Amino acid sequence: MRALGDRPAAEIRPAEVEALLATVEATDVGPRTVNKYRATISAVFAYAQKPTTFALWANPAKATDRRREAQRPALDTYTVAEVEQLAQALEDGRHRDPARPASNDADHAEDRQDAELVRVAAHTGLRQGALRALRWSDVGEDVLTVSRALSAGVESGTKGGRVRHVPLVPQAAAALERLRQRGDFTAPDELVFCNWLGRPLDESALRRRFVAARDAAGLRPLRFHDLRHTYGSRGARRRRPPPDSSSSTSLERCRTVVVSGATVSSTSCSMRGNRPSGR
Repeated sequence: MRALGDRPAAEIRPAEVEALLATVEATDVGPRTVNKYRATISAVFAYAQKPTTFALWANPAKATDRRREAQRPALDTYTVAEVEQLAQALEDGRHRDPARPASNDADHAEDRQDAELVRVAAHTGLRQGALRALRWSDVGEDVLTVSRALSAGVESGTKGGRVRHVPLVPQAAAALERLRQRGDFTAPDELVFCNWLGRPLDESALRRRFVAARDAAGLRPLRFHDLRHTYGSRGARRRRPPPDSSSSTSLERCRTVVVSGATVSSTSCSMRGNRPSGR
């Protein structure tokens, strides 16, 4: 707003907002970025229009042109087989520096846990923040209760602001059952995915391990976040909604579809004991 000058908001005209957007556009950013600027300015003026704030008579941003955004490419997702390749790379420790391989039980337990986390992420569609905040009390016989998430180290509600119940497909259920056999940190109030002290996993370190394992497995450079699209895309292919279904209904159906596939076993061991080396 500083670019529009230190003036009464009622004096700002659509042409001035359009000129500001053109200045942003001239920095070679994409249409989506320009539209975000436009949306932010519009939100400020919309707030000022409320009778309980400043009762501004008009919103000049609404009269400006929204930039046309190119159609987004189809989502690229990992297949179930590729998810297993990624998980196996983590379990085998191939993401580690060859000069600093896993050297104790805690290191090997961390690698196995990362592998199971990837499997659960891909077969439940949960975001990383929800996975890192998941507790054993949230794990039911055939469903996960998702009521919290971690962001910037702070636990709060989910991104959507509501409690969700996610069905446990065989691959995810098997991964969680293997984790439960570790013997430590399995009380109802303890974290499902935790570090050697039972505390939340570090988000940045987890992403680094994911990228290293992905590259070691020779997979396409997708993000950790894209694992949740494997769940959604398989659900959409297996149970397509009728043509007249709304988008929200379609998404809900994708969340509840059961995905089938082979389950690969994994050895488990205690996470307590030696501190993981190197990280």
